[in-house]
Amino acid sequence: MAYGEIKVDTITFTDGGIDKSVSISGLVQNPTFSGDITVTGTISGDTLQGQTVSGVTVTGTTAQFTSGTFISLTGTTTQGTTSTYTTGSFTSLTGTTTQGTTSTYTTGSFTSLTGTTTTGTTASFATGVFTSITGITATITSGIFASGTAAAPSVSVGTTDNGLYSPGADEVAISTNGTGRLFVDASGKVGVGTAATASLVTANGKLTLSGAEDNQLEWSLGGQVWRTNMASGGDWYLYDPTHTKFPLTVEKNPISNITIAASSLQFLMTGTERMRLDSSGRLGLGTSSPSQLLHVKGGTNGGIRVEGTGFSTGANIQILNTSNSNTTPSFIGQRTTATPSRGIEISDGTNPHFFVDTGNGRVGIGTTSPGALLHVAGTGRIGASDTSDAVLQVGAGGAGNRNSYVNFVGDTTYSDYGLRIIRNNTGANASTQLLHRGTGNFDLLAQEAAPIVFWSSTTERARIDSSGRLLVGTSSAIQSDSSGLIQIAASRADLVLGSSLTTGISSGNNIGLLRFYGNSGSTYQECARISTIADGTHALNDKPSALTFSTTADGASSPTERMRIKNDGTINFSNVAVYADNAAAKTGGLVDGDVYRTSTGDLKIVYT
Repeated sequence: MAYGEIKVDTITFTDGGIDKSVSISGLVQNPTFSGDITVTGTISGDTLQGQTVSGVTVTGTTAQFTSGTFISLTGTTTQGTTSTYTTGSFTSLTGTTTQGTTSTYTTGSFTSLTGTTTTGTTASFATGVFTSITGITATITSGIFASGTAAAPSVSVGTTDNGLYSPGADEVAISTNGTGRLFVDASGKVGVGTAATASLVTANGKLTLSGAEDNQLEWSLGGQVWRTNMASGGDWYLYDPTHTKFPLTVEKNPISNITIAASSLQFLMTGTERMRLDSSGRLGLGTSSPSQLLHVKGGTNGGIRVEGTGFSTGANIQILNTSNSNTTPSFIGQRTTATPSRGIEISDGTNPHFFVDTGNGRVGIGTTSPGALLHVAGTGRIGASDTSDAVLQVGAGGAGNRNSYVNFVGDTTYSDYGLRIIRNNTGANASTQLLHRGTGNFDLLAQEAAPIVFWSSTTERARIDSSGRLLVGTSSAIQSDSSGLIQIAASRADLVLGSSLTTGISSGNNIGLLRFYGNSGSTYQECARISTIADGTHALNDKPSALTFSTTADGASSPTERMRIKNDGTINFSNVAVYADNAAAKTGGLVDGDVYRTSTGDLKIVYT
């Protein structure tokens, strides 16, 4: 049966003034309703519009549209500017906000798309919140995916265990084969193979950089740039591209390595430690236990070589102690101006103080041209600052007998020596000599009031005391006044004079004399003498001798013999004054006790 048409602007179904749900079948064209419409069948058409549309087919388990444009679609009830559905399958889905558990579409354009699973050929939307998006092409301006896990990332690539997920708040990670590989935390720190740490990038495992040389790893701060590069030949180096500097280079296949330990820096070659810098700043070469700032230890190759082209600026070692504000270093180096040039010198950089001529083994102090094994140009001194003995040994350590001497040179005439102290080479009982050359004085001086003492066999034998007296056999003067210039002390104080002539002594020859001089008028002249003369020819065990006494007369300048004791004991007064008698003698100036001789040869004694 055919029905007519009802044309009204608005149909409202109410119950007691309250809108009610009604069931309507067979609605076609474009009806407009106010209130709720519940459909138990199917609503289909080219266009479906409404503020709220609810129905099993629209918002139930299955919804199918060729084209749909909605202001609001929510849950079982579609309302406002939001569409919410459990399952949707669309050829084209367009809306401001779309939410649902599952959506399948060929194309979609959304301001916001939110759902658990979204599958489509093409998706283009501004924002979205999804548990899963599956499709051939997805263009997302912004969106929110579920966090996911490493084994089930929220955005999968290729397989379900490869993709993008969030391991924590404000964190993003990439997993492969169900394991997290790359991590970025909320502050932008990156972890490779491990969670991000306080460092900008943290890697757990081997990090390989490859690429063209000079285009690998770079640091930049404050205008300074550093790069670490590997050359095409395999060498690795640290490079300053701004200044074209290569401060560190490591060749491929090295035999050396550097160990940075907890308390030292160690350098090894072929597995053996060669150098160490310990925690105290001490450098050891050939030793792992340096005891000084520089400690060099080696076997047959334990030397140190310093090489350069100059002395003060080249091959030298400088030593500077700044404890007293000293700024001038001392130099130990090789002097190139010396002959030979291999000489080693200690100086202040300008003036040589100690020099070793390594060409001939000579040592110079104050000179760079030593003429002997030890050459001191200037004043020398031997001694210690404490009570230790100061000893200079000459000739010690030899294997046999040899001369040992010290030469003193003070002129060019005697250029080998002017004074020599020598110990001769004749063994344990060799003689010792003090040799003086030239006609100048050989002075033995005690400048202060000190005696000059002569010893033998640890016993003092003689001395010249501070008053100039010669004391023999005693260390103190027998007669204290200055007139006793020669004083002898012994159990029997003998004064022995002997002639060294072995032949040719005949009568009248002097054997020995004691002569007495006076210096009046500043000229020494003899005043008296006591002499021993031969009183016959001398031979072995035959020594006839006489003792004579002589004096110088008034007005004379030389002595005349006055008395002689001959070899047989005869006393001779041949030169005694002659007077006639006692009165004449007294008139002649004799006094009591004087002896005179008469013209007849008689000897008389003057009396009163």
